[in-house]
Amino acid sequence: MLKIGTHNSGTGEKSSGLLSWLVVPFSKCQSKTLVEQYKAGCRYFDIRVKEYKGKLYLAHGLWRSKYDIYKILREFFGYVNDKVYLMVTYEGQGHIDELNQFYEWLKWDYPCVVVTS
Repeated sequence: MLKIGTHNSGTGEKSSGLLSWLVVPFSKCQSKTLVEQYKAGCRYFDIRVKEYKGKLYLAHGLWRSKYDIYKILREFFGYVNDKVYLMVTYEGQGHIDELNQFYEWLKWDYPCVVVTS
């Protein structure tokens, strides 16, 4: 069975702040949100995350999502009715405690997800 995936899947979400808006032409790989990609048949999602002010956000270079990863994925998983695969890349520096908490949240709240990193 053919499975469809996207690169930098989270870049279809809304941007945060002026800097993110300015780098959109260089950072956005997707024009559709995660939900729209899922509805179009995508089951493999390449998401990049970065810590900002104690929360994790979707990111790609200087681009950052308007909403934190938890808000975006709660909405996304409201539409998911079969197995999806997330390839998670941490784009931040330093401590990754937030990323470990994120993995635990996914594992317990969304067992339909296969996470790789």
